[in-house]
Amino acid sequence: MRSIATLALILATAPAYADAAAERVVAIVKEACIDPATPLDQLRASERQAAALKWTLDTTQSGRKRGLVANPEDLKRPEMFEVRHWRFEEPLVSGEFRIAVVRPEWAGWRQNGCMVLTQAVSEEHAVLSARAALNLQEPQTSNGFGKSWILSGDALKPHEVTRIVSTQRQRLRSGETTVFGVYELQAPADGAMPAPAEATRSFEKQIGKD
Repeated sequence: MRSIATLALILATAPAYADAAAERVVAIVKEACIDPATPLDQLRASERQAAALKWTLDTTQSGRKRGLVANPEDLKRPEMFEVRHWRFEEPLVSGEFRIAVVRPEWAGWRQNGCMVLTQAVSEEHAVLSARAALNLQEPQTSNGFGKSWILSGDALKPHEVTRIVSTQRQRLRSGETTVFGVYELQAPADGAMPAPAEATRSFEKQIGKD
């Protein structure tokens, strides 16, 4: 009888636990990725949250990174991204938090991402919690972003900054994982990326400002 009662209790509390875990994921992303006004503010908010909650920094995945390397020419580009990757464990949810922003900012081009990765939350619960916490409508579905909402900008105008909230289920090495986060995208109007020398000079000018 005791085992039956225990099973009944687990079944009764499981939906509430799933809702609470999803709400916590959305809250983390909202504080670090949505509320801050600029990519640099996102980075600083993420670091404050990580310090306050004693997240563990993954040094191998953090620091200056090139981003996607699709061919040998990509290796000639500078390390464009400032990346922080933490692992965390909380009573409600455990997972990873990752932010990658182009630093310094380059006029006319953005490819920033700020997200939580967790196996403890389903895509469905992430969608429901995001809609409730962020006052969103039904999400759109796309191959690149799963279930998503456009917070600002216009996806049909790639040369303007578009801010997207997304949740999707991905098959990673660690297993099926829900990725919930915010992306800021902008393509150069002429289709050209800044040259490495230009990026280096820009970075040197901005070190003192940040």
